[in-house]
Amino acid sequence: MPKLYRVPNLDEQKLFFKTFGKPVNQFYNAAGFDIVKFDEFLAVPDGQSTKDFIFKKYGQQAVDLIVSLF
Repeated sequence: MPKLYRVPNLDEQKLFFKTFGKPVNQFYNAAGFDIVKFDEFLAVPDGQSTKDFIFKKYGQQAVDLIVSLF
């Protein structure tokens, strides 16, 4: 059965680890990038979007990286 999601390239994997301190593959499941698991890892406060939280804490480059994983 073919994968239905895009696998991050090596540069994206390195940037993810440098930014978030965890390998990106820890947040993948059979359906692709698990944003809920990632949201829980980040401990995003209730009522705040994950995107806004990432932007405020890590910057636009981190937001762009996460968006590119979908």
